[in-house]
Amino acid sequence: MTSDASGELLKKGFHLETDSLVKVVEGLKEIEDNYYRNLLKEGNVNVNQENISTVKARLLQVEELKSAPAALLSTTLPSWPQETVESLTAAGNDYKRNHAADSYETLMTRPRADMGDSISKAFQNTGSLLEEMGLEATEANKRALRILGYNNMPLTSENIDLVKLHDTQVNNVMKNFHPAVAVEFIRKGINPVELPIEELNNQINAMKEELGVTDEERFSRFLWKMDKNNEITEEERKSYIGIYRLLNAVDKTDGAALGAVVKADQDLTLKNLLTAVRTRRSGGIEASVDDSFGTLSEYTKKGESITEQINTTYSKEALDASEHTKASYGKELVREIKENLSPEALSALKDTNDVVNMTLEQVAEVLKEQNKDTDKAYYNEKLKELKESVTKEAQALLDNNKLPVTLANVMAASDYLQKENTVFHKLNNLLQRSDNNIEAADTEEEQFTLEAPEGTERSFNLESLSDKLLDNLENDSQIKNVYQEIETEVQDILKSYYEKGNLTVKDMGDIRRIGNGMQFITQMALRESYQIPLVTTGGITNVNVTLLKNTGDTGKAAVKIPSRNLGQIELNLTVKNNEVSAFIVCETREGLEAVKSKEADIAEAFSSKDTKIKQISYGIGNTFGETGRYNNYKPKEEGEINTGDTPADTGTLLKLSKAFILHMKEIENQA
Repeated sequence: MTSDASGELLKKGFHLETDSLVKVVEGLKEIEDNYYRNLLKEGNVNVNQENISTVKARLLQVEELKSAPAALLSTTLPSWPQETVESLTAAGNDYKRNHAADSYETLMTRPRADMGDSISKAFQNTGSLLEEMGLEATEANKRALRILGYNNMPLTSENIDLVKLHDTQVNNVMKNFHPAVAVEFIRKGINPVELPIEELNNQINAMKEELGVTDEERFSRFLWKMDKNNEITEEERKSYIGIYRLLNAVDKTDGAALGAVVKADQDLTLKNLLTAVRTRRSGGIEASVDDSFGTLSEYTKKGESITEQINTTYSKEALDASEHTKASYGKELVREIKENLSPEALSALKDTNDVVNMTLEQVAEVLKEQNKDTDKAYYNEKLKELKESVTKEAQALLDNNKLPVTLANVMAASDYLQKENTVFHKLNNLLQRSDNNIEAADTEEEQFTLEAPEGTERSFNLESLSDKLLDNLENDSQIKNVYQEIETEVQDILKSYYEKGNLTVKDMGDIRRIGNGMQFITQMALRESYQIPLVTTGGITNVNVTLLKNTGDTGKAAVKIPSRNLGQIELNLTVKNNEVSAFIVCETREGLEAVKSKEADIAEAFSSKDTKIKQISYGIGNTFGETGRYNNYKPKEEGEINTGDTPADTGTLLKLSKAFILHMKEIENQA
């Protein structure tokens, strides 16, 4: 029992010294169920006993797999494409029954202390056997040799490669099948234990990305650790970033670089992978390249050159079975290395040239020994950041719009409610940095500096984004499509910055926050709450337009415009039987006078063939509050709605809101 669990039991009135074991177990079960209830709620999955039991059952099945005999990896070589968590667990239980008196090595690659010596003694000659086969005496090769030996399988290089691939795939499943991932499978209606291991492994990796465990997050953690390590020099920092970016570039080729190196009969080292990536980018020119993390001045050609292989457009079909196994194993190792890469581990190696000449297998084994203490410090800082972002207003915004309470959503909701430093302000700052060509890239050395994608400055800026949203605001379905298009465009731009930028921890934080914020803004637009950047001569301000649903016999909208020059301006718009009532509140006297000077124009804009103005009322102050009156709005119950009158449709409310915004923009430009 953990200290946390003990503490929870004490809070609930349990006494561990005096209460019966049955009562304590029931208390622990209640704590566990509450944990899964919260996970289901955060994952937007129905919270019921069936789903709680399903999550627990799936986790238990994967946990059981960890103790299955590693020997299964050799007996299942022919049937591996069909093997699942369920089938491997069943086969493992059969093996245990049939070999009850024998000690065995488990699938999870953490040797049991009580049997480590006996296994080592049984395979004392693995090193010499591997040497005879022309293979390195790495821990992965030794383990694969043992696994084959348990069942007297042929000790061939091909079988060793297959066992290593399967071993890595199943271990990645066991390490990454967290409770949040189990909930995500339930949400998608997929039974993970029935999926083939390879497919399950790929789906778990995709889900981790969806849940926020992205390359950007890993890189941010990597940069944070370097900034906290005062012993790392600036030269080492550049080298370490170069290694990380190379691994990311290899991963992004979806196996092309790995396949090219394998096809060329080269070892899977970072040096050879660098050649493959550079050759692919340069369109096939093979040359000596000096890189920031080591000098690559030679390239020894054994078989078909990497250049030739890359230019054939790599695919699985281009490789034979043995080559495909090696490339697939390399892909798993790249994922594992990226997950575990730390400045501490690289610093311990002293010379980064050692790293680039090591095989991926060797690098992965070195990283397994690294100290994880800095991970805890990093996540403690993230937790502190989350606590600072959690406000009652942000919580209410998520709850009332039925959005899951995740770290990304809480921070995005906090940004959404700001006057300044919103997602659009952050995006504009990023675009301005690229316009100024800060730290322009040296393409010869391929330094990763902050430069925008080609054409970004000309085709995408905040003013064009603002105009596009305002132009389409009158059409409810069209404006929602526009938000989704803009989100895709912004995500592509952010991806380019991430891949090319000489980024700091703050840069990475802004990029993640912009990306999450754009997704959140799109989700809010689908709920008819629109945030629009307004570019004026005084700078950038943020407009929020919220349509209120189920308001009975009236149509209502709220528009909020924070102005640097005039203070906050807010509109409460009501339309009933085609008659418009407007209540405009200005934070300052200057703002009130400026708006009233445009009263005739506003009244004319609110009158058309579809609507007529009934009244415009004014107020001074900030009656709606900093976070907006309607963030906590709850619609009327169905029985409260009077259907005798005709409320305005969505298009009419949006058209009126747009007219008001354009007049406020004009006032702001003249202020």
